[in-house]
Amino acid sequence: MKQTPKEKAKELKDKFSVHLRFFDENSGWVDYTDSSHAKQFALVAVDEIIYAHNKIQNFLFNEIGYLITRPEYWQEVKKEIENL
Repeated sequence: MKQTPKEKAKELKDKFSVHLRFFDENSGWVDYTDSSHAKQFALVAVDEIIYAHNKIQNFLFNEIGYLITRPEYWQEVKKEIENL
């Protein structure tokens, strides 16, 4: 099942977050997540997907006269990441 743009945005941000587990003498094992740069990394990834999609579209149109659909899904994902 295809994810909604909002679900995909959250998934990408989570994938680019740093997940650490360390031992603290007072607290025991502590899980830590650093998402400070995850949003920026996810936006770069989506921009690359859109860029590749456009390159393929231009090639198909110029070489064989065939035009594929625009990457609206990824534009929506990008908006959702920006809103996180």
